[in-house]
Amino acid sequence: MRDIAITTTRRILALLLLAASAAAAFAGPADRLYQLGLAANPADIPVFLQALTDRDLAVRKAAASQLIFVNAPEALGPIKTALQAEKSTFVRRCLIEAASRLGTPEARAVLEAALKDAAEINRLAAAERLLRAGDHAAARAEVLTALKSHDRESVLMACYIAGANRMEEAAETLAAIAMAEENGGENSRDTFALRALNRIAERHPSARPQALKAARAKTATISPFMRVELARIIGNFGEAGDLDTLHGWVGGQWVETQLPATRGLARLKNPASVEPVLEALKLALRPRGLYPTHFRIFTEHIRTLAEIGDPRAIEPLKKFIADLPAENGGKPVVQTRILAVNAAGTRLALGEAAAAGELAAFLRDGDASVRREAAKRAVALPDNRLPAEVGAALAEAAAAETEPYTALVLRRAAAARGLPAAAGPAPVFLPAEADTTAADTEPRYVMINLDDSSTIDAMERVLAMCEFCDRQDRRLVFRLMVAPASRFDQDYLAVLLKRLYDRGCEIGNHTFTHNNDGFDYLRLPEHEMEAEFRQCQSWLRDRIPGLERVYAFWSGGSGFRPREKTKMAGERSRELAVEWGLATDIPYDWPRSFNPDFLAPPYHDPGKFVSWHTRNDLSSAYMFDSAEEGIEALKSSFRVFYANPGGRPMFFGHHDWPLGEEEIRPGVKLTYEVLWGFLKWALVEERNRFPNFKGITPLEYAYITAGRAAELENRKEPLQNGR
Repeated sequence: MRDIAITTTRRILALLLLAASAAAAFAGPADRLYQLGLAANPADIPVFLQALTDRDLAVRKAAASQLIFVNAPEALGPIKTALQAEKSTFVRRCLIEAASRLGTPEARAVLEAALKDAAEINRLAAAERLLRAGDHAAARAEVLTALKSHDRESVLMACYIAGANRMEEAAETLAAIAMAEENGGENSRDTFALRALNRIAERHPSARPQALKAARAKTATISPFMRVELARIIGNFGEAGDLDTLHGWVGGQWVETQLPATRGLARLKNPASVEPVLEALKLALRPRGLYPTHFRIFTEHIRTLAEIGDPRAIEPLKKFIADLPAENGGKPVVQTRILAVNAAGTRLALGEAAAAGELAAFLRDGDASVRREAAKRAVALPDNRLPAEVGAALAEAAAAETEPYTALVLRRAAAARGLPAAAGPAPVFLPAEADTTAADTEPRYVMINLDDSSTIDAMERVLAMCEFCDRQDRRLVFRLMVAPASRFDQDYLAVLLKRLYDRGCEIGNHTFTHNNDGFDYLRLPEHEMEAEFRQCQSWLRDRIPGLERVYAFWSGGSGFRPREKTKMAGERSRELAVEWGLATDIPYDWPRSFNPDFLAPPYHDPGKFVSWHTRNDLSSAYMFDSAEEGIEALKSSFRVFYANPGGRPMFFGHHDWPLGEEEIRPGVKLTYEVLWGFLKWALVEERNRFPNFKGITPLEYAYITAGRAAELENRKEPLQNGR
C-alpha cells in the first residue's frame, strides 16, 4: 500500500509541477517543488502536503521548506503528523518554522510539542518562536538548559534567545560562560554570552553586577571582538573605578569599541576624562584620519566633551579644529566643516560666548550639510545657552531654506526652540538631482554585497526585502558571502539561502567558520585554509540545491591569532581558492562603482570635494542621528547617480548582521531602516520616476562587462547552477 501511495504521489507531482517553470524543464520532483514554492500559491498546498510522505528525503526537504512560505492553516494537521513521524532533523526544523508562522492557538500547541524534539537546535527554534509570540515558561526553561549544552551551536543560539528576550534568570549562567572561556572570537561562546548579558542588563538592573563582574574579568583580552562587548557593558553600567579602562578604549580601537567607550565617559561626566577624549580626537589628524573609516566617531567625542562639561576643553578643542585640513589635494574637506560645527556647539555649551557667532555663521553656510548640522547643535544646547544671535540666525535660515530636506530640519529645529519658522519659498531639487527623460532607457544598477550571511533574523529581513520587491515587479538581489558555521541554526539558514538563490541572489564562499574562535584564516597553515574553503563549498552545494559554481571568495573576519604568524596576501589566498575549485569561466573583478555621500544633500562630487563617500557599514557610515537623515542622504546621492548614467553600479558593501533585529555591534542600529527605506523608495515608491533602476549581482554584471549580456536575457536558470 505504501508503494502505491508513493507512486500516486509522484504522479500527482509530475502532473501538477510539470508546468511550474520553463526553467525546470529537466529538473526532478524536488526542484519543481522549489520552483512551485516561489509562487506561494495556496492552491498548491496539497502538492506540498502529499510530498511530505514521499520516501525521497530531497522531496520531503523541498516540500517542508516551501510550506514555510505559503502560510496555510489547513497544513497544520499534516505538519503535526509529519513532525511525529519524520526522522530528518532538517525536515522537522522546516515544519516547526512553518507551524510558527500560522500564529494560531493550534499552531502554538504544535510548537509546545516541538519543545521535546530529539534535536536540541529544533527545541530551541520552537522556544524562540514561542517567546516571540509571548512569554512562555517551558520555552524559557529550554533556553536555560541549552546554555549548559556541550554543543557550540546550541549555546550560541541559546545566548541569542536569552539576550533578545532579556531573560533575567539567564544572567548568572551567561556570566559563567563568559568567564569560563578565553576565546573571544566573533563566533565564540564567551563573546555571545557577554552580548546577551548587556542586553539583559539594559532592562534588568539586577543583572548589572553580574555583567560588570564578567566584563571586568576580561579587560586584558587581545580580542577586538571581545573588547566591543566589554566596552558596551562597562560603557553602559560602569562606575568611576572603570574610567581607566574606558580611557584606554576611547582611542585607537575599532569604532565599535570607541563608540560605547566615549558614550560611557559622557554618562559618567568625570573631568578626568577630558584629556583622554582630546587625545582620541587627535587620531583625526593622522593621514586619512577623517576619511570614511572613523569620521563620525569624532563628532561623538566632541559631543562627549559637552556632556562632561569641563571648560578646560575649550582651548584644546579650538586648536584641534584649527589643525584639521581645510583642503586635500585642492578639494575642500566637508568633514572638517562638520566637526567645526560640533566643536562650536560644544564650546558654546561649555560657556564660550564667542562661539555663538561661529554657530550663527554656520547656519548661513553655503553648504546645506553644514546648515543642518548647525541646526542640530542649536537644538542640543541647554535651554539657558541659546544666545539670541543663534536663535535669530536659526529662524532666518529656517525661513529662507530651499533645499527640501534641509528646510525640514531647520524648521523643526526652529519650532523646537519656539522660534518663528515661516514656510519660506517652496523647496526645489538641485539641478544636478533632476529626473531623467522618459526617452532614457539606460539601466541603472544597485549592487549590494553582504558578508557573513549567516545571521538568521538578518537573512529573514533580506529575503523579505527581495520578495516584497518581487511582488511589486521590481528586482532586488544581493551577493551573499556565506560563512555558514559562524552563527547558528544552519538548517533554517539553508532554507533562507536556497530561496534567496532561487530569487536571483548570488552565493559566495566566505570560509566555513569565519575565523573560528578568532583564528585568522590568512594566518592558518595552508592545509587548514583549504579545509575551511572546501567545507564551505561542500556546505553550499549540499544545502542549496542547484548551486554548483561559486565565483566569489574571500576570507572571513578580522582574526587575531596566531599573532606570531605573518598573514598571507589576499591575492595569494584567491589564487589558492582557484586551485581548490573557485569558478573562473568568466572574468570576475570588482567594477568601478558609484559610492553614496552620507553627508548629502547636497551630493558632494568626489572630483570637487572630500566628503563622507562610503559604501561600508563598518566605516561608521550608519551613525546618523536619525534614520530619516540617512535615507535622505541616500536619496540625494541616488538622484545624482540616476541623472548621470555612466555604466557604474551604485554599490553597498555590507555585512548581514547590521540588518537584523538585534544590534550586534554598536553604531549599526539604523542600518536596516536606512538601507531598506532608501531601496523601497527608489525601487517601488518612485518606480515611475526611476523605471530603469534595478538590482544586479556582481556575477551578472561580469557577464555584462564581458559583452555577454544577451545570455542573461535568454537564460532560464541561475548562473551558478553549472548547466
